[in-house]
Amino acid sequence: MLMELPEQGTASAGRIQGRGCSAAGSAPPWHGGGQGFESPQLHRNITNSQVERSGSSSCLGPSRAGTGSGHRHPAHGFALSRMAEAIREQPSGPRCPRSDDDLGLVRTCRAIRVRLDYSLSSQYFGGMGARRADREGLGLTQTQAAARAGVSLATWRRWEEDASSVGSATRKKCEGVLDGQRAHRTALAERAANFEKAWAESPVLTPRQASAIAVILDVWADLYIGEWLKHPSVEPLHEVEPFASFDVRVMIYVNENRAWAEKARERCRAVSDEIESGTLPFDRPGCYFDELLMAAALPAAQAELADMPEMFDDIAPRVAIGRLDDGEGLSDDDWDLVADSFDDQCRWDEWEVPLYNNYPLLGVILASRHPFTWFDPSEGTGPGYLRRLVGLEIEKDSWRARSGPTAPG
Repeated sequence: MLMELPEQGTASAGRIQGRGCSAAGSAPPWHGGGQGFESPQLHRNITNSQVERSGSSSCLGPSRAGTGSGHRHPAHGFALSRMAEAIREQPSGPRCPRSDDDLGLVRTCRAIRVRLDYSLSSQYFGGMGARRADREGLGLTQTQAAARAGVSLATWRRWEEDASSVGSATRKKCEGVLDGQRAHRTALAERAANFEKAWAESPVLTPRQASAIAVILDVWADLYIGEWLKHPSVEPLHEVEPFASFDVRVMIYVNENRAWAEKARERCRAVSDEIESGTLPFDRPGCYFDELLMAAALPAAQAELADMPEMFDDIAPRVAIGRLDDGEGLSDDDWDLVADSFDDQCRWDEWEVPLYNNYPLLGVILASRHPFTWFDPSEGTGPGYLRRLVGLEIEKDSWRARSGPTAPG
């Protein structure tokens, strides 16, 4: 049957209006107010076990020169452990509603909400004033700091007033909280600088857009796929992001395959790292799944940047400094131009197809290339693949009509 293909390179026909997976509203109290973590469309439930990260590697080797598969930036583990800590504190279990503070550091997987101005640092204050000023400068309440140190609020207050009033072990715990938070913020500042350096002059993607995409990939890897791998009985894999945005026919092939999900998580991490260093999946040989991740992340990243722009305040905004082929400038809001550019650069003509519901050719594509092969390095199908596939299907239908009902399928 003749079908109508979307025009490649157009913002309206080729775009997928998929569900996002935003970290909107998840700011901790020191980042100001928020709209709440629970968006009816953008968020899904996760379990309350501690989030852990292992290393990631590219389809063709380590995702970044000089780093092995087990090395991650220090901002990752610290941020995610704080998220897990907030989840575990919930009284109703893993699937209870979450407020603004529950997943306060979802945004800090890759978020750039960093403040390093410690005008009230310890070099200007002594005793209690120094410790209190340091804590407040780091954006921690006494309750939060005590919980992280594993001591009572009264004990924290005693330490803050007079460090000699508590034992040496308690002093180390309390000092460790402030040292850890300080190191965490420094790491986030470094990440912000990395995105600025990698994308400041790019005509394809702005630094804020790149950071938003990386945030989404990290959240998928660590809060959704990672949690499902630990507790697969909580919900079926096809309801976990980013797979929830796939046509369900893809997940029929995958079913509940844990190895496949682990490989998908690995690719989320690797692509996120590459984006931080200034590389897109379209820029190097690789696997089909990497480009599919980019297609799925675009609408989610757009929602993230629109809902929580203040989370990216430490990255300078882009005001159309580059020019694309059509002569239009690229700013932080120009997501359609980003998608059009990706259309032009993609190595797989069908890079977005699994995100279209009931796309007529998806069955043919899945039959010819099983999702289990999506992580294999390949040269890609190249431009025009979908149109060639349409022609083959039309010829097959015409042959069947001429041959009658007894023709082989």
